Amino acid sequence: MWKFYLIIISNTLNIKTTQVAERLGLDTSIFKTVNFMSAQKIGSVSIGLINENITIVSDELALEFLETDAKQAELDLVKLFPGSKITVLVANPTVNLYGFSLIENGKRIRVKSGADDDVYIDFGKPVSYELQLSAEKIFSDEELQEITEENGKDGLQRILDNERGVRTTLHLEEMLLGKGEMVSNITLTNYPNKK
Repeated sequence: MWKFYLIIISNTLNIKTTQVAERLGLDTSIFKTVNFMSAQKIGSVSIGLINENITIVSDELALEFLETDAKQAELDLVKLFPGSKITVLVANPTVNLYGFSLIENGKRIRVKSGADDDVYIDFGKPVSYELQLSAEKIFSDEELQEITEENGKDGLQRILDNERGVRTTLHLEEMLLGKGEMVSNITLTNYPNKK
């Protein structure tokens, strides 16, 4: 698993990426072109088109969507894209962090995030892929026994819940962007400064 902080907007109705940058309060007079992989490491906001979806790479902005209440960036994007689907995906294996947020027609449908065996937020009904994972055997019988012995039954449930969250995040990322090598050289526009 690789590190990513993404906001992916489908059905964008001819809105330009510069309009998104302006709505987010970025200085559009100063910018540079970066590839997708570099954008993950820069720390500022990068915006581009991937598979006809407006894609924003920003750890700060993506993490705002995983809060209990909507923050300004979410409100701004929902206002700019009222009939769109906004998918936010976060994965950072260094700290075992995962998260996803699904917004359709301006409303939060599902938000889930966690790290290690803690779930930080679990809002909305599980999506179909999560339900599919609930029915599948994620760990072998030996692994389940070992996890239960080390963590108890409640700990096992937390670990299973987080594993489903991680796998759902990765599934959504691959579904929307394709395989990592497919997008690694796509270029985005990086806006290093806010207005």
